[in-house]
Amino acid sequence: MSRNSAAMEAIQAELVFDKNSLDDAVIKQPQLMWEATRELAGAHKVAAALERDKANLTAELDKLYRREAEDNQQKMTETALVLRIRDSAQMRDLNEEIIEARYVAELWAGLVESLRARGSSLREAGELYRTNYFSRESISGGNPAEMNVVKNAEAAEVRKDLGRRRRAMRASREET
Repeated sequence: MSRNSAAMEAIQAELVFDKNSLDDAVIKQPQLMWEATRELAGAHKVAAALERDKANLTAELDKLYRREAEDNQQKMTETALVLRIRDSAQMRDLNEEIIEARYVAELWAGLVESLRARGSSLREAGELYRTNYFSRESISGGNPAEMNVVKNAEAAEVRKDLGRRRRAMRASREET
């Protein structure tokens, strides 16, 4: 888990990017996404292996408890057998491992989703940069009489377009 935590923390540290180094952030984005999705796949693999181990353990305990009951000439109901298997120390420990593996997988899934949002933010920041949104006049407010009317109109159009894109992306995510 410590390697997982270190990898997760390293990727989390990259979620926030500097608007003045968008090029570096854009270059890193695919690699970060690849690392996070690879770790997510590994976490799902671990959880699936534990589920398989649980099925095998259930079968082994079932066979053992049935044999014990038969050897002692005792009758055991299916319900009693299921409860005995569920309450065994081995099964409890394995269930805890499964819960932890699922938790790790969910954390990685959340990080992958955050990286998708980061990619969208990078695209938006790039569009804002392209329209000189981060220029000195824009940041300081400038004198409206001195502001370039064409740039303001272009920036407004880009913001409208970005809003439409966001709504379209949300709608497509909700459909899936």
